[in-house]
Amino acid sequence: MRRPQTQSETGLLSLATSGRCLRMHHPQGSRACGQGAMTRSGAVRGVVHAMRNRSRSFLWTFLLGSPLLLSGGETIVVSPRAGDGGNGSAEAPYASLERALKRAKPGDTVALRDGVYALTARIRATLNGTAQAPIVIRAWPKETPILDGAAIKMNLYDTLFELDKSSHVVVDGLEVRNSAGRGINLHECADVSVRNCSIRDVQCRALGGSGERLLFEGNKVRNACLVNADNAFLKAGKNGGWPATVQTSKRDDHRPSTDVVFRNNDVRESWGEGIDAWFLDGGVIEGNTVVDCYSVLIYVDTARNLKIDRNVCVAASERFFRSTSQAPATGILFATEHYDREVPALADENIVVSNNLILNAGRGIGFWCDKANTRPYNTYRNIQVFHNVVKNALWEPFGFEAVPAGNPAPTGCVARNNIFFKGSRGGSIHLGNREGWTFSHNCWPDGVPDLAKDPASFKADPQFVKPDDASAEGFKLGPASPCLGKALPAAEVPADFWGAPRRKTQPCIGLHEWYPPGARPETEKPDPPRKGRLPFVP
Repeated sequence: MRRPQTQSETGLLSLATSGRCLRMHHPQGSRACGQGAMTRSGAVRGVVHAMRNRSRSFLWTFLLGSPLLLSGGETIVVSPRAGDGGNGSAEAPYASLERALKRAKPGDTVALRDGVYALTARIRATLNGTAQAPIVIRAWPKETPILDGAAIKMNLYDTLFELDKSSHVVVDGLEVRNSAGRGINLHECADVSVRNCSIRDVQCRALGGSGERLLFEGNKVRNACLVNADNAFLKAGKNGGWPATVQTSKRDDHRPSTDVVFRNNDVRESWGEGIDAWFLDGGVIEGNTVVDCYSVLIYVDTARNLKIDRNVCVAASERFFRSTSQAPATGILFATEHYDREVPALADENIVVSNNLILNAGRGIGFWCDKANTRPYNTYRNIQVFHNVVKNALWEPFGFEAVPAGNPAPTGCVARNNIFFKGSRGGSIHLGNREGWTFSHNCWPDGVPDLAKDPASFKADPQFVKPDDASAEGFKLGPASPCLGKALPAAEVPADFWGAPRRKTQPCIGLHEWYPPGARPETEKPDPPRKGRLPFVP
């Protein structure tokens, strides 16, 4: 990728593909789910195995380094301090971002200089680069261009900065603020990434969109979904309908979006669900920090073939509790909501939930059954819950409601190698379809519940190094922890929260794979690159 002048690019994304790759409310609200369960013989191997049974695949390739990796293109410069007569050069920048985008062709970089761009109209562009020569829209190095929509009147579902039917585009390092609608949206896009952007003070969704092979990485979101600020929807008598903060959506032809990654984003203090896999077939939600979002921190609604790994989910401020129940947000929640329009017929299935830390949530990990959805795919199956830590939940750390009678019963679900603390007001577990679950090798510090008893699960203090710390570091295991070497290997989880390889035999329970000083193997760095259909097979 190209930076202004000759400075090297460090981390722009190219997504090259091969073959065909394969929500807004919820608990006490309303959303929808799926047919087409994958059949597998023998023990459930989780999402990775399910992906290998597919004939479709693609490759995500990160191009790291200098502009020489790409075909030649020009740098088009924009500045909020420029006059109207500029030509887009560094010496005479354009004043208008729209003008620069209209000029951009494959291989070009649109570089925005520092300052506030007081927009007078929404920015909506269709850009098409190529796999070898993507179009890059980025901040000038070490500068922060701010797209400010305070002066623009728009509808709630309009977007301040939108790419429409675009492909092979990178958006990197922009700040988007003060939108009466959405912040950044990708509509019907392919091979597009949004990285290192800041989105704040928006009335509706901050970040998301529809399409295939999309990456949202390293973004910071604050103060979004302000249309629901201070429980506005519930106070108005509406039991659902607020927007999500970061979210996928269905395609124009009602198909799900496919192969979307949310990685290393920081999402906080917003009045909608934190990260929402909505109408999604194939995706990864990994390495994100989600704090004080409304109702649910990570939500999976009508989605399948996902990996949810290495996320920190924290409900800290009572300000974001639901006013009707005075309960904090759920940590990771599954649902298949009811909709009065055509939506993809997907059950929540083939999902790996691993290495996540969930603190102070209403419920830790669970499924909410929207009884308004009477369609037969209102169910879940093949949910794999490995190596998570849930502490200080209000209700249960683990609670899956029963699916409607007559719908396909949950099957092939596993909870293993987790550390589950009892909720302060609830118990340790709520399970509506016990026959669909296998529990083993879990640590229950407050006692093993009857519904989850097995010979390899036990009651013990896991001996975290600093469990009162709200960071993952505090939940590493001490050298005398009873969780050392007590897990059952899970091929779906090759590394711990910090990337240390899980032992092939007798790994550790919880987030942390403990090694003696000096004995830890080389850290397995998270992708890129990753290969195969999502979730990627190393």
